[in-house]
Amino acid sequence: MYIRHIFRLDGHVRRERSRWKYGGGPIRKIAELDAPIFFEDLKNDRILGTAGFVRGQLQGRPNATEYWPYLYEMILKRNPSLKRKLAKYAPERIGAA
Repeated sequence: MYIRHIFRLDGHVRRERSRWKYGGGPIRKIAELDAPIFFEDLKNDRILGTAGFVRGQLQGRPNATEYWPYLYEMILKRNPSLKRKLAKYAPERIGAA
């Protein structure tokens, strides 16, 4: 289990029932990680290890927004070539601190 791609919601979330999920919205792929973030790395991180999406083993649709600054740092540490591409989504630019 790992994180290999970064997507962003590119519109409004719909509350519709489909065959395999409830809700959703248009998404757009932002980046593919050459060095993915493995689940073990998330579990072993002092802060991310306490996150609900980690404790829930990346299942379901938990909200990881409050942990974005820590994820962002981990992503860039492993994938420095994405710094420019992800600069628009830096925590200080999107209001998450």
